[in-house]
Amino acid sequence: MQWPYPNSFLTLQMVASILVVYAMKACGLANVQPFQLQAAKELLPVVFFYNTNVAFALAAVKSLSIPVYHVLKRLTPVMVLVAKFILGGALPSKEITLSVMTVVSGLLFFFF
Repeated sequence: MQWPYPNSFLTLQMVASILVVYAMKACGLANVQPFQLQAAKELLPVVFFYNTNVAFALAAVKSLSIPVYHVLKRLTPVMVLVAKFILGGALPSKEITLSVMTVVSGLLFFFF
C-alpha cells in the first residue's frame, strides 16, 4: 500500500504524542511544564533532526524491502563502533558495547 503523503504520518504521530501527554497530565500521571519560547528554540535542532530522520526512513522503506531496512537500521550502531575502533577514537563503555551486541543478537535470532 502506498500513501502519497508520507510526512502526514509524522504530523499525526506528533499530534497523537501531544494528546497522550496532555491526557496523562489531566489524569495526574504526568507533570507538564508550561510552554517556554527559549526551551522551544533550544529543542529546535533536535526536532529538525528527528523529522529528517523519519523522512529519510520513510524514503528508505519506499525503496527497500522492510526486512532489509530493518537489518540496516539495527546494524548502524555496530558500524559506528567499528568506525570508532578503526579511526582510533575512544571506545565506548562495556555497557554500551553490550547493549549494541544485544541488539545485534536479536537481529541474528530474527534470521535463524
